[in-house]
Amino acid sequence: STIFWFLNALSKEYTTSINYPVKYTNLPKEKILVSQLPSKLDLRVQAYGFDLLKYKVSTAFLSNPFDVNEYTNYRINKNSKNNYPLITSGIIKRLERELSSGIQLLSISPDTLHFHFSPVKEKKVPVKLSAKIGFEQQFMQSELIILEPDSVIVKGAGSIIDSVEQMETKELVLSGLKETTDENIGFAKTDGLEVSSKKIKVTIPVVRFTE
Repeated sequence: STIFWFLNALSKEYTTSINYPVKYTNLPKEKILVSQLPSKLDLRVQAYGFDLLKYKVSTAFLSNPFDVNEYTNYRINKNSKNNYPLITSGIIKRLERELSSGIQLLSISPDTLHFHFSPVKEKKVPVKLSAKIGFEQQFMQSELIILEPDSVIVKGAGSIIDSVEQMETKELVLSGLKETTDENIGFAKTDGLEVSSKKIKVTIPVVRFTE
């Protein structure tokens, strides 16, 4: 009887909401997205139970590509403005084609996707070494520490780049040095930034101390 009830339930038509996980692709290359977009769209659909079950099983662990250029008819690339609202009711038919056959898409929530962009900027900034260095007895640093490169080019949203004055490295901790030492180290924080060098070479010149 349980199986009969289950099959009977699946054969009925329902109006319900389903989650549609999305991954945004094909964003403008000359602009950086600075707004937070929803990772899931809430779709109000009408379909038979079998179709709904099939959809939920097939998309349980997937994110659907959301081609921004295609869904906006390439207006974002052609538009010099940095803000673009996409009314989701205008893409219902297009999005419906991405769903399982037999599912009718009635509405999409949120009703508007707000794309906020910032122009890409770049500038050259000095590297700042963060380090704690200790030496063996009778040894010391002989010259200035050498950084290669000593400056990098950072690229990103203008709102971020304008506040970047230097790129600080991760903390380099060394002890008991008794000879010149080379180390490679990355940067402490690069969120939202593209850096011309992922790591720098640090050279600590060491000599024996003599009276």
